[in-house]
Amino acid sequence: MWLQQVYFCNKPEKSTMNKKKFYRGKLPHFQPRGGTFFVTFRLYGSIPTLVLHKLKEEKRSFREYYLSISDPKNVKVSHFISKIDEYLAQLSNGPYWLAKKEIAETVSSSLHFWDKKRVDLICYCIMSNHVHAAVKVYKQLPNGEEYYLTDFMASVKKFSARRANIILNRTGKPFWEEETYDSLIRTPESLQNVITYIQQNPVKAGLVTQAQDWLWTYTNPQYYPTDNQTGKSQ
Repeated sequence: MWLQQVYFCNKPEKSTMNKKKFYRGKLPHFQPRGGTFFVTFRLYGSIPTLVLHKLKEEKRSFREYYLSISDPKNVKVSHFISKIDEYLAQLSNGPYWLAKKEIAETVSSSLHFWDKKRVDLICYCIMSNHVHAAVKVYKQLPNGEEYYLTDFMASVKKFSARRANIILNRTGKPFWEEETYDSLIRTPESLQNVITYIQQNPVKAGLVTQAQDWLWTYTNPQYYPTDNQTGKSQ
């Protein structure tokens, strides 16, 4: 399964601390400037602590296998994050704030805001408790400042969280889970697989029968020409 590629984890709210190509948080993270990435970010509390603990225990149980292959650390991360993705796809745990139209519009706007300015927004799908996106990050800003994926995610999550909490009449509470899971997309073939996966999320969840029927999906035709473009054009 193509999703079993190497995933990385970052903490975008602290992007000023992460101005480097590679660093370690809870998981290793590789963010070369100018890279194209597949990103998943989720609502705070969307995976229960008990489920996360179970997944971590499962990861530990495969330790002997991981140690027997050539690059065990990367496979360990891949296995763990792909399991998280599978759980999110079931939509089995709230909150489901992204199902609210106003909040979905806010997230959509935050993703589009820097499009063609600091990133090329390739594709995204907003589900009720998580978001998948594919994005190509520019190497630097017009003023010459280096720019990274963490900078983009910090902007997206900060703006959307502030607006969403106002809509929900919440104060002083986290909206997004701190961790963002992302992987570097290395080939055109992998990018097409990522786009297809993102587009098919609501279909696999049983929410629609055709990908183009889901309101909160967007695909840039420059990267994936099709007549079935959906979502809000910004």
